[in-house]
Amino acid sequence: MKNSIIGKWNQNKYTVLSKIGSGGVGTIYKVCDEDDNIFALKISDNMYSISREYEVMNSLKNLDFIPTIYDMDDIYINQKAHFFLVMDYIDGISLREYATMNNNITEKNIISIWLVLIKYLKQMFTKKYMYYDIKPDNILIDKKNNKIMIIDFGSVVSLDRSATEFTPAYNMSSWCSNSKVSKEQILIFNTTMLIIHLFIDKELNPLKFDFNDLIIIVKELKINKIVKDFIIESLKCRYKNIKIFEKELKIVYNSVINNKYLYYRIIDILFTTSLSIFLFFLLYCMLK
Repeated sequence: MKNSIIGKWNQNKYTVLSKIGSGGVGTIYKVCDEDDNIFALKISDNMYSISREYEVMNSLKNLDFIPTIYDMDDIYINQKAHFFLVMDYIDGISLREYATMNNNITEKNIISIWLVLIKYLKQMFTKKYMYYDIKPDNILIDKKNNKIMIIDFGSVVSLDRSATEFTPAYNMSSWCSNSKVSKEQILIFNTTMLIIHLFIDKELNPLKFDFNDLIIIVKELKINKIVKDFIIESLKCRYKNIKIFEKELKIVYNSVINNKYLYYRIIDILFTTSLSIFLFFLLYCMLK
């Protein structure tokens, strides 16, 4: 890679400071412009991928957990066209690094991350987009703002399209085949796999483990039984949509911090039972 990148059309110049990472489609660098502003620059020889990622990020630009795009251009390197995006640089660590650095992550912290993540993905889903490549590397903790951010939008597609990019270890299709599940259930399953990674600090290979192994691994976790049962139910697609799932996840979170899960469940049962008795009595009186 050159020490500097000058866009063919906009003529903006960026000095390469360091390499951040690379994936199947492109490479990301930390760069600065001529005013010493720091950015992240993603470059690839795949014009379609870069153009589609720009389109997605631009459509979701009002969501505050998505980096802002500042420039899109192309450049010739070794007589070959390359295309690049310039966006916010996030000074932070990935969830993979976070899990490795913190051997004793609390259940509270992990469930908090899950709540934030499902909130973000729900907002994207509301805008008719599905984020498929959910994995620890694509979720960053912004150290400056103490905020969770999502990166790498190459896997994001509109709801009327199928997945084109995903990581097998975190994707439902690698673990179980169920044509009857909704896209929301797929999203829930994928986030659950990420959460399991945080608990065990390990990426499970679907070529070495199957779905039954996965359930056994979760059952052997030394964590709150309520959390454990919730994870298993999420893997089994008990929750039909994100709204129901998020509501249940909040109850689980309250159980972890306040041990109030049983209380909420008793209230729910009493309310449902009372309502049933009332309706039965009302119907009885009407028919009498």
